[in-house]
Amino acid sequence: MPATSQCYWVLTGDRENWRRGISDRIWGVVPGLQSAWEALQRGDFLFFYAKAPASRIFGTGIVRDKFRQDRPLWRDEIEAGKVLYPHRFTFDIVSFIDEDRWSSEGAHPEAGIPVRAGMNRIANAENIKALLAQTDRLFAVQPSPTEEQTATSSLHDQVKDKLREIGRFQEYLSETECKINGERLDVAWRRVAASVPQKVFEVQVSGNLWSAIGKLKKAHLLWNSQPFLVLQRAERRKAEDLLAGPFVEIKRSVIVRDIEAVDELYTRVKRADESRQQFGL
Repeated sequence: MPATSQCYWVLTGDRENWRRGISDRIWGVVPGLQSAWEALQRGDFLFFYAKAPASRIFGTGIVRDKFRQDRPLWRDEIEAGKVLYPHRFTFDIVSFIDEDRWSSEGAHPEAGIPVRAGMNRIANAENIKALLAQTDRLFAVQPSPTEEQTATSSLHDQVKDKLREIGRFQEYLSETECKINGERLDVAWRRVAASVPQKVFEVQVSGNLWSAIGKLKKAHLLWNSQPFLVLQRAERRKAEDLLAGPFVEIKRSVIVRDIEAVDELYTRVKRADESRQQFGL
């Protein structure tokens, strides 16, 4: 259910402006939307909508700080030689998908979801609920794992969600189910939307360890990503044997961590993020 203390907004822009917006975690609107900008509050929930040809929601975020700025930032502002979007705000990214997946895997807003302006408030609670459900189904969009979710989801999904959140806390663009040559990596972190992932993760709770390491190898060789293998302690010896044998060429590159280490790191970075917010940063 949507949180009653939050307002929910759809931010609309073209591909070029979204590339800058996602890279810098910033959005801006025209003077005609000043009243909407003034109603925007820290902690409000955002849906990122790319105009045609994608015409899809490709990510979500949480509002941080808002301000006025007199410096051109986006391409059309630079070309015009003046500020077009003076009413600006920064945001944290909760979830997103790669630009080349916007058209095929993004969420298509149903009738009643406003997308025409640069920022659009969703007032209807049922529309909010439906859009949250749709985006959750498509790219796992939730601000953070709740106690109820943690209790009911699988261990594999719990660890993936925590790794995604840890990346977000570190201001990476963090996603689950990252595509690579017809397969999917559990979690990937990148700094810029148009770049390849800097860090990739495979979570091994059960199943094919060979396949998991194989995907990490692909990412390392193709993107030069830093690979992380997260597993249960009982699987560590088997992983070490594989890295010393068939996957010896990436042995020195793969960082192996126990699931308990993810739990500990998640707790620490979440506490640090809460402290930062309480301080007002």
